[in-house]
Amino acid sequence: MHRVHHSSESSETNSNFGFILSVWDRAQMTYKAAPEKGQEGVVLGLEIYREPKDQTLLSLLKQPFLDAEGLFKWSNLWKGQTPQGVTAKAGSQ
Repeated sequence: MHRVHHSSESSETNSNFGFILSVWDRAQMTYKAAPEKGQEGVVLGLEIYREPKDQTLLSLLKQPFLDAEGLFKWSNLWKGQTPQGVTAKAGSQ
């Protein structure tokens, strides 16, 4: 059940968050019984993380905190810059 969640297809990635109980996925209408291409045809993982260097323990621990460019998501905040899509308060910069 939860394996579908690790598919490279976004409609499947955004499903089956629970790994023991499907009750929450069924209640939130995110449950998928099986991948569209079947269990043997499903491609697991995000394409940008398929290199061997991205499969080390340290890389796997850092991935939730990185953006698509491989930078820490909050690095602009540390530099005093406003993240894209967020408006700064008047007089804050």
